[in-house]
Amino acid sequence: MARAPEIPTSNGNGKALDADYAALSEQIASLRADLANITGTLADMGRHQGASAVEGAKIRAEQLRDMSAEQVEALRLRANDAAAQADAFVKERPATAVGVAAALGFVLGLLTAKR
Repeated sequence: MARAPEIPTSNGNGKALDADYAALSEQIASLRADLANITGTLADMGRHQGASAVEGAKIRAEQLRDMSAEQVEALRLRANDAAAQADAFVKERPATAVGVAAALGFVLGLLTAKR
């Protein structure tokens, strides 16, 4: 940092100027120390907030993972129910099931055929 210019003390008030300059130098040193403390405090706050944000993200990721697992399980149960219903339908009405399957195959063939 730049040094403060020296104040001339050659007029009749030399001792008073020296005392004022010394007091001003002490205040500047005190301000520098205060700024260093503030800078340290802000750095600590930044580190704390960063750690808090990381912890919050971990917790949210864990919640999302749990929700995903629950949704996958619910979808698996619904798929099992649908498969069981389809199986029951085929056993009760085999001819209708074959007709529906043939119709679906025909429609899919039309949709995917090159023109």
